Amino acid sequence: PMVSLCSAFISSLKATEAKTFFADSLEAYKNAIDSHAIVSVTDAKGVITYVNDKFCDLSKYAASELIGQTHRIVNSGHHSKAFFADLWRTILSGQTWRGEIRNRAKDGSIYWVDATIVPFMDHEKKTYQFLAIRTDITQLKEQKLELSNFFRLSVDFLCIITTSGNFVKASPSFSEAMGMEHHLLQSYSYFDLMHEEDKEETIKELEKLAAGSKTISFSNRYKKSDGSSLVLSWKASLNESDGLIYATASDITEKLAVEEKLIQSKIEVEKAKTKDVFLANMSHEIRTPLNAIIGFQNLLRKTRMDEEQAHYADIISSALKSLNVIINDILDLSKIENGKLQLEMHSFPIENVVKQAVQMQLASAKTKNLKLMLSYDSDIPTHVVGDETRLTQILTNLISNAIKFTQQGRVEVKITEEGKTDSHVRLRFSVKDTGIGIEPSKLELIFERFTQAEDYTTRMYGGTGLGLNIVKSLVELFEGTLQVFSEYGKGSEFVFDINFPIGNALAEPSAEYTAEQRKKEKLLKGFSVLLVEDNIHNQILAKTYLERNGASVDIAGNGIIALEKLRSGRYSVVLMDVQLPVMDGLTTTREIRNTLKMDLPIIGCSAHSLTSEKNSCLEAGMCDYITKPYTETELVHVILKHTPAAQGHKFFLASQKTFKTPDLKNALQALAADIGESNLSPLLLALRERLPADNEKLDSFFRQEAYKDLEELAHSLSGTLSSLRLVNGHRLAQQLEKESRTKDPALILPLLDALREYLQLLLQDIESMQDQ
Repeated sequence: PMVSLCSAFISSLKATEAKTFFADSLEAYKNAIDSHAIVSVTDAKGVITYVNDKFCDLSKYAASELIGQTHRIVNSGHHSKAFFADLWRTILSGQTWRGEIRNRAKDGSIYWVDATIVPFMDHEKKTYQFLAIRTDITQLKEQKLELSNFFRLSVDFLCIITTSGNFVKASPSFSEAMGMEHHLLQSYSYFDLMHEEDKEETIKELEKLAAGSKTISFSNRYKKSDGSSLVLSWKASLNESDGLIYATASDITEKLAVEEKLIQSKIEVEKAKTKDVFLANMSHEIRTPLNAIIGFQNLLRKTRMDEEQAHYADIISSALKSLNVIINDILDLSKIENGKLQLEMHSFPIENVVKQAVQMQLASAKTKNLKLMLSYDSDIPTHVVGDETRLTQILTNLISNAIKFTQQGRVEVKITEEGKTDSHVRLRFSVKDTGIGIEPSKLELIFERFTQAEDYTTRMYGGTGLGLNIVKSLVELFEGTLQVFSEYGKGSEFVFDINFPIGNALAEPSAEYTAEQRKKEKLLKGFSVLLVEDNIHNQILAKTYLERNGASVDIAGNGIIALEKLRSGRYSVVLMDVQLPVMDGLTTTREIRNTLKMDLPIIGCSAHSLTSEKNSCLEAGMCDYITKPYTETELVHVILKHTPAAQGHKFFLASQKTFKTPDLKNALQALAADIGESNLSPLLLALRERLPADNEKLDSFFRQEAYKDLEELAHSLSGTLSSLRLVNGHRLAQQLEKESRTKDPALILPLLDALREYLQLLLQDIESMQDQ
């Protein structure tokens, strides 16, 4: 019994020690878990019976607020009912549940936990409580969300791939660019999508990462789902900790296409420049002797000749005209190709232009015994706005073509009004002949460059095949369409429509005035001209023209000689050829302006008719430019235009009875009363010098839609005309200034036309007052 009692006592003592030991151990484990995890215990119904401090810290609730509640107290509403149904189903079956839960703290803030819920069961296998151990993963979830958003919203393409090329993660933008479903992307290798020709080079680039390179840059092409190509520029790095390649790419397909276009455009520009230089040089080489030939042929025709000599002179004249047409066609073609040919926009009498175009071809028609007929619609407005020179060129070309290819019968020119509004009129132009006609298969070809309908046409009738191509381009500049209707062997009809703005029908310069101008432009008495020209024929021709009009002429064969003569002599004007030996005309002009400090008029002269040549002359310091071949009238006119002050020209009023400008007479009388008649000349001279440039600027600013510049120029003109007592002109300029602010062409154009025609008439009146 004693042994049994001792044994029982010892067993009891050991059980007490074990209980104490395990209690101490459990307390240690609890402290360890509490220091790291968020712990809660609930009964079988989910009512909280215990929470640790971390639970309270994270949820912002006190333990007393949580115990006796369920976990619904921290429910954020993020998860569905099915989510929690699955959780309860798992733990009630005796299984442990693991997952991520989004909760809401007492202050409304959101936090995420990674939870493990363990059910406890009694000896009857019934659940009597649950232990939930959680870890705060809020920061991790935010980082994942940021990373996910970064991938999802990135415009550039983000990829994580293995070294073997498999996708781990990629931004949706990449799959969208490839034209494929995003979830399918991971089933492809990086190399599966790549252009076959780029694989080898890409592998070499990726090998650099394995060799130690921190970052690599390269570009390659990809095959999109629609068969097109995508070019991407990559930057990639290798993360040694996980062995993955992190890469970003941008789509440079469009950029490369733009760069290619720019390169091609630059090549085309260089080609155009080269062609311009070639055409300019060819033009110069041809026009320089042509200028002399035409000039001397004109002088020859003014001498006494017998009938045979006159006949030969006529043949030379005809050949020269043909040669000049070919040269002009080539230069026009160059301007059209380079977009340098622009239409002038001004009001002109349309019927006069059409009649003149027909009259110019009457002699050719009579030579072939052809009837040249004109039918003109009387309803057409008297004036339209456009480029009368280019319209004349179109009509002349079509009429001369019709005459050329017609052996008998007639050529009929017909102009009809096809439609009209308050501001515009649509005119149809038709040139119809009874000539050889064109085969249906050749109709489209005749508008191509250097092309005629048949080879024998060129042999029989001549021509470059440029005419119709240029006509078509000019019609298109007018925003019209050129059509041809033809029956082989019976004739052809060329038709085009143009929509013209209706012009202002102010009076045109009278025939009397035009004759007066021609007479005035032949007077160069007292002028001293330095002719800088190396071509002997052009020296003689220009000298003859100038001396016939009363000027004294001194000749310099190059720029160096010209500078020496200018240092030792006084000249009214310099006529400067651009292409000179020793020192060219542009360099010589700069020396005159910058070294000699002379401001006398320098007029450039060249066979180049390109805009760039004229601009170069003006930039060098020349005041004007004349193109070879020039006529005697053109040469004298351009000199007079820039030298009135040097000759001391005066203006007189007494003999002037009437003016084309209605308000000029009253303005002159008022000014004479204020400042004296003798003091009017400087004012009129300054106005005479200003008007041509201002009138040209008005037109240019309108065509370029530079409405602010137009407004400022109208304001300046308004002030000038007002100070000169020109009431009508002042009002027109003032109204134009006001309407320019609207930027409405329909409101601006009528006033612009009226002011420009007013200024033109004013200039004519002032010039008619000039004392010769």
